[in-house]
Amino acid sequence: MSASVPLRASAVASIALVAGLFAPPPATATLDATHAGAILAWGRVGTAPLPLPEELATTPVSQAIAAGEATMALTTAGKVIAANVTPQQEVPAELADETVKQIAFDGTAAAALTADGELVFWGDLGDHTTIGGVDLSDLTSFDLGTGFGVGLTSNGTVVAWGNNADGRTDVPGGLTNVVKVDAGSEHAYALRADGTVVGWGRNQQGQVTLPADVTVPGAVQDIVARAAGGLALMTDGTLRSWGQGTTGATPAAKYNAVPAAYTGSTFTQIASTTASGANLAVDSTGAVRVWGSGSSLPADVPAGLDGNGLSQISLSSQLALAIQRKVMTVTASTLAGTAKQGSTLTGTPATFSGTPEISHQWLADGTPIAGATGTSLALTSAQVGKRITFRTIATDSGTPLTSDSPPSAAVAPLVPPKVSTRTTISKVRVKRTTAAFTVKVTRSGGTPTGKVTVQIKRGAKKVYRKTVSLRSGAAKVTVKRLKKGRHTVTASYLGDSRGKSSSAKAQRFRIR
Repeated sequence: MSASVPLRASAVASIALVAGLFAPPPATATLDATHAGAILAWGRVGTAPLPLPEELATTPVSQAIAAGEATMALTTAGKVIAANVTPQQEVPAELADETVKQIAFDGTAAAALTADGELVFWGDLGDHTTIGGVDLSDLTSFDLGTGFGVGLTSNGTVVAWGNNADGRTDVPGGLTNVVKVDAGSEHAYALRADGTVVGWGRNQQGQVTLPADVTVPGAVQDIVARAAGGLALMTDGTLRSWGQGTTGATPAAKYNAVPAAYTGSTFTQIASTTASGANLAVDSTGAVRVWGSGSSLPADVPAGLDGNGLSQISLSSQLALAIQRKVMTVTASTLAGTAKQGSTLTGTPATFSGTPEISHQWLADGTPIAGATGTSLALTSAQVGKRITFRTIATDSGTPLTSDSPPSAAVAPLVPPKVSTRTTISKVRVKRTTAAFTVKVTRSGGTPTGKVTVQIKRGAKKVYRKTVSLRSGAAKVTVKRLKKGRHTVTASYLGDSRGKSSSAKAQRFRIR
């Protein structure tokens, strides 16, 4: 089941992980192409995650969401790919022709914000589509909780819709200058531009009883919501955790609390899950730390993984998804123009994720054309009969990545402009009832080929018409059994690939 709610939103800028110490990506859930890359998955220790579609192995991803064992991914080209989901959660067909700017997925319901401002819902919707009178016409980012949604508008204000149990859609009055919203199960947080956090919704586990230091201006650089609590990355690189599983008499009761072993570490990225107690943080050395409730955690981090090479991480109780910055093809090279000598072909370069150096190369039948490294190619006689390809080359560390356009048709030779011709009829030789003459066609630069049409009239009556072929630029014509009287002969040359058509001056003769 799916439903759609039309919006009039413009470009989306939603929220992702902030990396404080290493050229951070922009604070958006949908990464731009420079920070997008390959999706990487891992699961519990001793349990491999369910496989992802092959398409995701070669497609750069700008957003990835883990929920249970399911994956919802947004490619840099704006297409949504779902894996290991229920039939209800399969991506709706109506998104096939849309460019999507951001997605949200809470494990039951999913939604996508399209480039033209339409919010499309699917899955087990519950109250997610209970919009009421909420104005969703200016969303720039959004998130989904249990039966409700929360959105950020272009002017930094926040809206919420859906089930309002425990005040989860009661956005605090005067909440402005917000740069990120994040939904827990039944509560939500807003991170303001001044580095303070505001929370609302259910507070049974202290999820919106915020630590004092996350309300201090300049204190917080990122915030994520758990099922019944929150995790903040402070501007000094330390962590704050509150809500369910952060207090108690025993260490087992404080499974969401930041482990004492992390004291003194500086962190650059955070993630958590709204389904259970699972938390993740990347420290300044690139080490990926996972902690939470019991051993049921996606803690089987790939050996040697450098967390500082990750642009985004999403966490569930069973699965971790990361976007690893990597140069990958977003759109392929194309070329346009007529494959003909003297014409110019124009190449549209491929686009890539990451920040590679870009160069171009034209090829003829797969062989590079010397010096042809721009985005246009003037075709010469050297390319006649060959198929042309435009290549974009992305160079970063490692092997360059190339994207070739489909080849052109074989280049056709230059056809020079036709020249004028002159058609003449020789003096007509008459013998009794037979007339004989020669039609001759001349032009500069060669001997005309093709045909001439000869016509004879006696008075006004047509008595002869025939089209004959030229031989060496001439056609000898003999016409027999003509009747007595005055006759007029005309000849018209039909032209060939080099010469224009022309007509001869009429000749007159008499049969006695």
